[in-house]
Amino acid sequence: MSDKLSKEVDHDKLRFIRIFTPMHIPKELIEQIRDRKYEVDDWYKYQEVICLRQTDTGPQLNPLSLLYVIADEENRVVGMLWCDIDTLSKTLVVQTFSMDRAYWGGGKAVKLLSDKGKEILKECHLKRCIWHTNYPKHSLRYGFKQTKGAIMEWCAEEGEDGRSEREHETHRGCPSGDSTADGLSESSDTGIGS
Repeated sequence: MSDKLSKEVDHDKLRFIRIFTPMHIPKELIEQIRDRKYEVDDWYKYQEVICLRQTDTGPQLNPLSLLYVIADEENRVVGMLWCDIDTLSKTLVVQTFSMDRAYWGGGKAVKLLSDKGKEILKECHLKRCIWHTNYPKHSLRYGFKQTKGAIMEWCAEEGEDGRSEREHETHRGCPSGDSTADGLSESSDTGIGS
């Protein structure tokens, strides 16, 4: 898309359309997702499985997995959103959000996501929306805030306990594997085990 067209984009005219198959999503929107931990074709296969659920009356949209395309006035798909609903914690979890570069609009795409998230929260009586992003500073401008917790990772490529060889060297001598635990078991005043 040309730079001229990107300046003329009216984000208010973009609309979300819920879909029941990922076949309507251009591959480029999935391929451009940075740091994805899956192959593009696997993502499409996964979506085919989770978008619908079988019931006694036939297939129905899965109410806990929401897949949308974002279309312009001419029904061209310029973005996509996939999110899940965690009913236990009443949380909307944004799994993937991707827009054509011409529609990023200096943060307008994030505002579009934020507005849609708020709409879903209201419709579904949810308490919060979380979005795993590698660009938190950008999201902070549009109502998102950093959570108190941190996302921790344990990769199969690492050792059996999830640590790299370097981390093993750092924690040698600590039976619990946590260097902050050194000395806790020596104190009788910790209240642990009483």
